[in-house]
Amino acid sequence: MPTVLIAEPDQHLCTEAESHLHEADFRVVSVSDVESIVNSARESLPDIAVISLDFEEVDGLEICKRLRLLPHLTYLPVLFITEKKEDTVLALEAGGDDIIVKPLEMRELVARVRALIRRGQRLSHLNEIRLDKETERVWVNDEEVNLTPTEFSLLLYLCEHRNEFHTAEKLLSTIWNYPEASGDTALVRNHVHNIREKLEKNANRPQIIVSSHGRGYGINAVIEMVQTSQMQPHNQDART
Repeated sequence: MPTVLIAEPDQHLCTEAESHLHEADFRVVSVSDVESIVNSARESLPDIAVISLDFEEVDGLEICKRLRLLPHLTYLPVLFITEKKEDTVLALEAGGDDIIVKPLEMRELVARVRALIRRGQRLSHLNEIRLDKETERVWVNDEEVNLTPTEFSLLLYLCEHRNEFHTAEKLLSTIWNYPEASGDTALVRNHVHNIREKLEKNANRPQIIVSSHGRGYGINAVIEMVQTSQMQPHNQDART
């Protein structure tokens, strides 16, 4: 069941939209205050965000930017809601995928949400990563990948802190225990390259370990922590 995040300060409109989306078999997470939006997105991992441009505290365009700074929401489809038709060009230029003008026609809202989710699924299917910390085993989309202990430690750290990006300097101090502002960042780049060669379908166009200029590396995947015994149904060759 796809998840829709609705961020709209008008509580009545939010409730009405939530009701119609529920009837259309969507899971809905609705928020009416700005401060809850990013945290709700981190927790719910929505398939689409429906964001109002009518918040007084923060511009809805800024909210869109904040959401897409989260590694696993980089490709999140965004549908804007506005009272002003003239906002259309600005919203789309700012990275929105579509915009709908109030007063909302609920059947149209549901149809546009469906269309954007389908398009988003075609553009970016999230890979699934399962990790067993005890045995240091890794599966990507049910296929086991052999990593060195250092590679596993680096991947595990990124997965356990997947809602943020991490600079090479931070990873040097965290994974390799280098004192702050010491160590060669090429070490991190080389290990990331090696992990990408093993995890990615195309290491030159990575979709799992993603990077953001000036901000570092992050994970764009569905993460599951498991124990080897739990892997038997997924992998008949799993070692005991």
